Amino acid sequence: MGITKQYLRYAPLDTFNIITSSNSNITFIVYQGQEGRYVAVGGCENVFVWDLRLGEKALVIPNENHVEVTHIAASPDRIHIAIGYSDGKIGITNTITGELKTIFSGHRSAITSLSFDEEGHRLASGSKDTEIVTWDLIAENGIERLSGHKGIITSLVFMKKRNVLISSSKDTFIKFWDLDTAFCFQTIAAHVTEVWGLVLIGEDEYVAAGSNDCEVMVWSMKTEDQPQELSDATVTKFHNNLKVTKAGSVLREGKGRVVSMTADNSGRLLLLHGTDSMIESFYFLPEEEAKAEAQKRATKQKKKLSPDTIVSTDVTLIDIVKRLTKIKAGGKVKSVSGVRGASELRVAVSLSNNKLELYSITTNLKSKKEAVLLKTIKTQGHQGEVKAVGFSSDGLAIVSAGSSSVKLWNRSSLQCLRTVDCFQAISVCFVPGDRHALVGLRNGHLLVVDLSAGEVLEEVPAHTAEIWNVIISPDQTGAATCSGDTTVKLWNFELINVENSKAKVLSVLHTRTLKLEDPVLSVKCSPCGKLIAAALLDSTVKVFFLDTFKFFVSLYGHKMPVTCMDISSDSALIVTGSSDRNVKIWGLDFGDCHKSLFAHDDSVIAVAFVPDTHYFFTAGKDGKIKEWDADTFNKIITLEGHFGECWDLSLNKDFVVTCGKDKTIRIFEKTEEPLVLSDEQEQEREKEEELATGQDSIVKLPSTKTVSSEQGAELLIECLEIIIKFKEEEKSGEKPTIPSVMGALKVKTPEEYLSKTLESIRSSELGEALLLLPLHLVTLMLSLLPSLLIEPLQSEMAAKAMLLLIKVHHGPLSADTTNLPQFEKLEETAFESIRKFRDMVGVNLFGLRFLQRDIEENEGIILFKDATTKQKEKLKRKRKKEIAIKTNSILKL
Repeated sequence: MGITKQYLRYAPLDTFNIITSSNSNITFIVYQGQEGRYVAVGGCENVFVWDLRLGEKALVIPNENHVEVTHIAASPDRIHIAIGYSDGKIGITNTITGELKTIFSGHRSAITSLSFDEEGHRLASGSKDTEIVTWDLIAENGIERLSGHKGIITSLVFMKKRNVLISSSKDTFIKFWDLDTAFCFQTIAAHVTEVWGLVLIGEDEYVAAGSNDCEVMVWSMKTEDQPQELSDATVTKFHNNLKVTKAGSVLREGKGRVVSMTADNSGRLLLLHGTDSMIESFYFLPEEEAKAEAQKRATKQKKKLSPDTIVSTDVTLIDIVKRLTKIKAGGKVKSVSGVRGASELRVAVSLSNNKLELYSITTNLKSKKEAVLLKTIKTQGHQGEVKAVGFSSDGLAIVSAGSSSVKLWNRSSLQCLRTVDCFQAISVCFVPGDRHALVGLRNGHLLVVDLSAGEVLEEVPAHTAEIWNVIISPDQTGAATCSGDTTVKLWNFELINVENSKAKVLSVLHTRTLKLEDPVLSVKCSPCGKLIAAALLDSTVKVFFLDTFKFFVSLYGHKMPVTCMDISSDSALIVTGSSDRNVKIWGLDFGDCHKSLFAHDDSVIAVAFVPDTHYFFTAGKDGKIKEWDADTFNKIITLEGHFGECWDLSLNKDFVVTCGKDKTIRIFEKTEEPLVLSDEQEQEREKEEELATGQDSIVKLPSTKTVSSEQGAELLIECLEIIIKFKEEEKSGEKPTIPSVMGALKVKTPEEYLSKTLESIRSSELGEALLLLPLHLVTLMLSLLPSLLIEPLQSEMAAKAMLLLIKVHHGPLSADTTNLPQFEKLEETAFESIRKFRDMVGVNLFGLRFLQRDIEENEGIILFKDATTKQKEKLKRKRKKEIAIKTNSILKL
């Protein structure tokens, strides 16, 4: 047997530079008992909870799967957050402990809307697959799937006083769903274009919807026995004596379509924005205040007109809606969230340039104060895409270049140490000594940046076109740059004197120029210091002697331009990556091609050798990072990288850092875990296999089929087959041997084994797992369920399984008359078990209430009452006394 290579695995270490993702909304949450201070935002696959007072991350909610966060909703219980992902899954996370409570799988594509009901017991989710699913958060399973829209669901909202769900979609319709019957009883077709936002105002009083035009339509909802207060409108009779009245429209000042709409925590303030940087806020007056406004308006009109003129005092939209202060944000707005205090409204704003802003506006209708910017979070990330990254020589620092700045990062803490403003940097590298950096700009200028002081020392007009690559020469005394102006220039480092300063500063001196026929996209020097390679736009790589610039060899074979290349530490191999999605390995001694590898699904953007090895990493526009062996031509591992294009890659012996279009910088660490190539290939094949969804099942369940639900079904089938063998041994008169699986689970009876297996399956995936059972195993399982229904703690789970199995297999089971006694036994056992469980809970509840009353009478205290209310009342009294003392002292003076 030949000697095999042992590879070590690279694993994701962390993600930084991202403040807020533009593909997700933001929402205020109550964290550590404080409201209006913490905001939850999406950061690619993670959720960040930012402390807006300190400007720091208070909590990071990670995601094991490499899927992007698309929507976030905060629960009314102030404890949980619902997170929707791009693969259609929903995670419910506890903000106090940071742990994942459950995962719901009910959609086939990205989640676009999430909404909790008033009590926080139910959750409604809308997706790009045009369907709505309601979930029971207590039972942790799906309730119903609502189908009717023909476009992407944009907004969902529960009515507070009725069991009704309101939805809007890109199909221009607003639908009202009766959740008792899962039936759409009314559709509003007033919009001509897509409905982008929907908000419920007050106590089920108004519904506001935004579209592509400059108007926000407002609908008034009243019960049939209430008088109609809005005149000149069309009235439609709804379900449950509900009437909808088109109140009118509110004109927006912002440009473009409505991007998002949201209401504050009081439900009276409406926040909305378009495609620009303006945020508008509207206040909906309560019924009594609106009537007072209508009376004032009528009185003013009577004064202007003759006394005999009859003026209507009916409430109109002018009396209801009042415009508040506008907010001019610092960039294009992507999402907003508001929380109302005593006399102010705090608005958190997510911008497209990777910034978070916090504004304060007054809720006083008579005040003309402008919005106040309280906090801006921007230093923790670039305000655009990161185009280049580089490691320092000791690997303790990382430098990144973006569209508007260059940042220095600490690798261990991932904190930004320095920020230097510049214009459209596209390449960067550390200068030997790690105190300075060279930055290549899009306009052809070369910057010498002092990273310790955080300033630009010199700006050299090096080229007349983009500087695509900046590298340090092998002898560490200079640098080389390549540009789209068809030249490669060599530079030497020197220290020069500066006026009014005794210290010398670093500068670069141009020494030689290599003129070529085509634009140069990449340049590399061999570590031995003898050769320099230039990748040209004509899809070739030309290699020259470094000392004389004499031509050595030309590497041709790529069908499209070579975008990147690297030379191994021993100067034996050169690897080139191209837009044709291939990577070629060449020998640098004769220029022969050793191997051509199909590397990525899109253009190869970056390639780099691991120091002192023939392993190399590649990064492509498909967002993936791959490691290869240049000797055996094997792919070692594929790392899930960026959501979108990956722009650059840098590495040292233990770490790999990449940057991409999703505005993240990702760092990967080499672990001590060995890696087997065959196992990696098998895992990749399993990921590529598509799973059949549960949409085509006999019963249209709210959930969909997932890998874990299939695994649960396999466990359940295995359990029932073992029970069959166990029962057969009992019938034969032999003493049945307890299988090893039952022994490992420490169970002795088949019923206990079945109970353990059902408990191991997630509640939200139990339905999909039971659908895969064949009929003979269904009959066996139904015969075992009565023993589980007797146990109070297992009765709920057993009842769920029983009802679903009977619903799915009702036809075959009812056709067989031998099953009727079994059904009767199940019915009696289930009702008796539920009755006992209900009585037990009732007795315990009234017993606890009796103990509570007894303790309160004996001890003179009130249990389960918020202690802070009394403390606040004491402080108010103390302040009043202090104010009274001060006023008395002033009057005496």
